[in-house]
Amino acid sequence: MDDIKMLADSVRSKFETLHPLSNGCCIYRVPQGWRCLHPNDYTPKMVSIGPLHHGNEELKAMEEHKLSLIKECPMGTRFGYTNLVEDLQSYCKSPWHSWKANLRQNYFNTPWASISVAGAVILLVLTLIQTACSVIGL
Repeated sequence: MDDIKMLADSVRSKFETLHPLSNGCCIYRVPQGWRCLHPNDYTPKMVSIGPLHHGNEELKAMEEHKLSLIKECPMGTRFGYTNLVEDLQSYCKSPWHSWKANLRQNYFNTPWASISVAGAVILLVLTLIQTACSVIGL
């Protein structure tokens, strides 16, 4: 919880030194099909907003502009993302969600993995039925 407050205070302090945004800024969402066909055409060269290209060294120079965009968002009395971060942390701490994410990422990351599991379950059920029938004497 202290980490969230420290992050919020850090961002708030950076807001004080920012210049106002121009009115000509605009953001568009590129359809996924276009992005797959020509990824270099839709990769940001100067500024990135959001997590898709986070950490790209070529985009670090535009950090002030990203903070300016966040500053322009209505936030009320608390830092606007504090509740979102708290909700995300509580979601990630739940064992069910982490198990589900682990299964999807490590075991069911392709359609063939799901088909293999379904086939294995069917074979197991048929084996149990055959064992039961042989015990009963059918």
